[in-house]
Amino acid sequence: MFSGLVDAHRMMSEREQIWDFTEIINPRWRVVAKEILLAMLAPQYEAVLECAHALRTARSPRTLYGFLEK
Repeated sequence: MFSGLVDAHRMMSEREQIWDFTEIINPRWRVVAKEILLAMLAPQYEAVLECAHALRTARSPRTLYGFLEK
């Protein structure tokens, strides 16, 4: 679980602010999913900048929640 977005948009419901990764059964893929979503949330983070193929456009937490729910 990931919760407690400090700067969440006021239009985000409380349900959207809690990211549940427990539906991903394989623990290794669960870690991968967390890292990808966080990298998309903060593309200017130093570790993300080192990745050659990382997306450089920041995504909103609401969009990333939608990716997780698919």
